[in-house]
Amino acid sequence: MADGIKPAEARVRFRRPLNEGNPAQPLKDWNYNHRGTEAEQRAIEQLAIVEATIADSGWPDEAPEGSERVVFASPEGEFEYEYELADLARVGDQMRARGAHHPSDDHALEGTTPNEGEGTTPQKSSQGWSWGTDSRVAKPTGTLWPVTHFALRKIGELNGGGCSASTIGRRLLLTAAHCVVAEDLSYNVHTYAARRTGAATPFGSVATLGYWYSSQWTNNDCHIERTAPCDPHDWAVLLLEDDVWGWLHPGYMGIHVPEENEINSTNVVYNDGYPAWWAGGAPADMANFPNHPYGQLGAGNAVGFYNYFSGYAANWYISNDLSGGHSGSPVWASYPGSGAYALGVVIAERCFGAACATAPGTFKTHPNLIRGMTPYLEDYILDKRVQYP
Repeated sequence: MADGIKPAEARVRFRRPLNEGNPAQPLKDWNYNHRGTEAEQRAIEQLAIVEATIADSGWPDEAPEGSERVVFASPEGEFEYEYELADLARVGDQMRARGAHHPSDDHALEGTTPNEGEGTTPQKSSQGWSWGTDSRVAKPTGTLWPVTHFALRKIGELNGGGCSASTIGRRLLLTAAHCVVAEDLSYNVHTYAARRTGAATPFGSVATLGYWYSSQWTNNDCHIERTAPCDPHDWAVLLLEDDVWGWLHPGYMGIHVPEENEINSTNVVYNDGYPAWWAGGAPADMANFPNHPYGQLGAGNAVGFYNYFSGYAANWYISNDLSGGHSGSPVWASYPGSGAYALGVVIAERCFGAACATAPGTFKTHPNLIRGMTPYLEDYILDKRVQYP
């Protein structure tokens, strides 16, 4: 669908050489404050290398109005790209006109709908989230949730646990920046297992060639201390090798920028991810279903839209139940077409476990924080679909 479309142009500068590439480990530490640690010192040293390398680039400290900067980390080194939003929008408009924002055409294989299983009573636990109750269920492969499930096959476990991700292109994954950018800014090779179910990885485990994330992530020291300015920048896109899936590709989600009235008053927001057994608030039955996708049978909704860009909120809260390990998993819906469309990614939780039952206001009803899809992020992903079809 990208034939004849020219990718967005960007000016680029080299930032620093990188280590060979450490295999990323399961993310077991959700400590968002690394001040005063050895990791912070190593990061400071690396950023000093960046400052020295880019000193003669002639770029202003901040991106010009109407532009965004993105870092790409790969075995060839770390590079920074500056894009004009208007040029990315050109690519996005051309791709949408061809329907290239829709999911891969494979959701009809099993004929299920987003509400399959509705009417079944899920097992509830005392460790919960929204309203202090956990309504998630494990979704093993089987008759109800087959390997070919239109959404679950496009969601997977990242690095063996601690984070999740989804396919949003033939060679592209979407996750949260805090799942892939190490606190010491070392370079890591990440692995992804689509539709992992226990020990079974029906689509294998594939490794990344590199990853993109917002320059604002390090500009705001988000790799060291997670603060409010980090919320709109907690996204990352990962690149896979060409034909890494072989003949058995899991397919990929569509992408959609939702209007607030699509998601804030009706139950049209879904989330499935891979909770970590070592995290607080993990499902009570997880000992029976390790490394399984979990999600609610029904849908949730959203409130609390903030951090607006071009009239669209980059952040909002959802009522869906989740816990540590869901970070990077997609918030999805079955519009504007049929199949699964990524509306954003899970980035944080605001209250934990049974404490949510007595938390005030939306901390109780909508305890989980999202980096929502915005026109810029959608255009950026579509541009990457042009570059890596």
